[in-house]
Amino acid sequence: MFSYRLILVFLLFLITIFAVAQRDVDAYIQKYDSLSVSIMLEHQFPASLLLGIAIHESGAGTSRLSKEQCNHFGIKGKVPSPKTKSGYIFSHIDFETDEASFFHFKELVINKTFYKDLKGDPDPLKWLKALKRSGYATSSKWVTRVSNIIRKYNLTDFDKPLTDTLKQRERIVADSTKPH
Repeated sequence: MFSYRLILVFLLFLITIFAVAQRDVDAYIQKYDSLSVSIMLEHQFPASLLLGIAIHESGAGTSRLSKEQCNHFGIKGKVPSPKTKSGYIFSHIDFETDEASFFHFKELVINKTFYKDLKGDPDPLKWLKALKRSGYATSSKWVTRVSNIIRKYNLTDFDKPLTDTLKQRERIVADSTKPH
């Protein structure tokens, strides 16, 4: 027979774990929201995309890769290696700062062929699907997982300046086509 005290202790333990995880994510968002919004405004892709992927890939900054290598996106690069036929291996990139990781990811996105077609589109799901198709992620559940993070933490709230800018542009274009 199970002891009710044991069950209660276990439930309290689980609640504590979830509360700590929530606190980690909230602190991570607060730390990187301004950087994500500034990248969004300059390059016209959703801040929610940056934050959602970074939270997923780095465990909200708790992963060994993000702590030791400042790599928040799991980005790999070619590293010279005499042990391989090609002379290279693919290894996670070691960034000097957390910000450098965000800027590198931004460069990765703006150099993708889909960027010019999606630039200015505030829908993070379109961007996630395009990134997945481009080979950024291999897991079949990656889009769903990141999308769930974006939804759970209301990250699209950070996309509001981009959405407002697009609405303003649409009004200007509509006004310019009206007969005077």
